Amino acid sequence: MSEPITRAAARARLAAVVTLAILVLATSSCCSTCVDIIKLAAEEAVDDEPEQDAPRVDLGTAEFPADNAAEPVSHKWRVPRLDPEKYRLDYRVPKTAAKRIEEAYAVWARSVRHRRLNKDTFQWRPPPGCVGGLQCVYAELDKQGREAIEPLSDLFVRRLQEEKLSAMDAAVLVITFVQDIDYEIPKEEPFGVRPPALVVREEKGDCDSKTLLGHMILRRLGIHSVLISSQAHKHTMLGVALPAPGRTFSWRGRRYAFVETTAKRSPIGHADPKLLRPNDWQVVRLDYENVAKPSDLRRQRRERDDHGSQPLRGGRGGRTSGSQPGGRIRLD
Repeated sequence: MSEPITRAAARARLAAVVTLAILVLATSSCCSTCVDIIKLAAEEAVDDEPEQDAPRVDLGTAEFPADNAAEPVSHKWRVPRLDPEKYRLDYRVPKTAAKRIEEAYAVWARSVRHRRLNKDTFQWRPPPGCVGGLQCVYAELDKQGREAIEPLSDLFVRRLQEEKLSAMDAAVLVITFVQDIDYEIPKEEPFGVRPPALVVREEKGDCDSKTLLGHMILRRLGIHSVLISSQAHKHTMLGVALPAPGRTFSWRGRRYAFVETTAKRSPIGHADPKLLRPNDWQVVRLDYENVAKPSDLRRQRRERDDHGSQPLRGGRGGRTSGSQPGGRIRLD
C-alpha cells in the first residue's frame, strides 16, 4: 500500500508539473511563411538604383573594443528619402571580442537551462519575473550588447547632430541600415536570436535579432520605439513613435508606426495585411523609458569634444531592462 501524500509533497509535485509545462517553448524566429511576405514587401519597396557615381556619405568606423586592429566589416546602403541617399559605415570587432560576446550569451543561456529540442523548439526555465515569450532573452541581450553597440550608435548620433536631421530622417537612416542586413534565421545561437553586435559583424540576422538591433540604435538617438511580437505569425517587428503614413497601432496612450526590419527599404508604416490577422501582437517587456534625450546628447558631445574621446551616454541611469510592462496592441 502506498504512503499517503502530504500537502507539501503535493504542492511540490504540482510545482514540478507546472515548471515542466513551461519549459518547452516554440522559438519566435521568423517562420518560413513570413519569408514570402518579406520578399513581397522588399519587391514593393525597392526602386531603381541611383547613378553609380552618386556621392556616398561615410559615417565612419565604429570599434569594439576601442582602437583594435581587426579587419572592418563594411556596410553600404541606400536611403531614397535623404540627399545624398548612399551611405556606408565600417564596424570593427576582432574575433576574440566576438567570441566573448558569444560566450557571455551562452553562459546566460545555460543559467536558464536552455536546451534545443529540435530546429523549431527549445527548452528553458525562465528566471523569476520573466513574463511572456522571449522578453527576458531580449532584455539580457540588450544589457549585454549595449557597450558593443554604443560606438555604432554614436555614428548615427553624430550624423543626426551635424546635419540637424529630423527625427523621421534619422529613424529612416537607422532603419534602412538594419533592413539592408541580410535575412537569416540563426541555427546555432540560443533561442534562435543572435546578439546585436554579431548581427552587424556577421551581416545577417532574423526578425528578432534585427529588430532588437534597430531598437537599441533608435533609443540612443532619442527616438522612442517598441518591440512587438506575435506567436500566431512567429514574427517580430518594431513600432516607432513617429507620425507616418500607413499602418499604425496604439499602446499605453501613444501611437506607433509599424516597421518591418527584414525587408529592404520597406517604409515606416508598412505592414503586410497577412501579418495583422489574427492580431495577437504584444509589446515585448523592455526598458522603454531609458531613451536618450537630444539635449543630453548635445551636452555630452560638447563634453566629449572638450575632454577627449569619452563615449556618448544616453538615457537615465539606474534602470534595467525588463522593467516596463508589455501588453496587447490596438490597431488604428
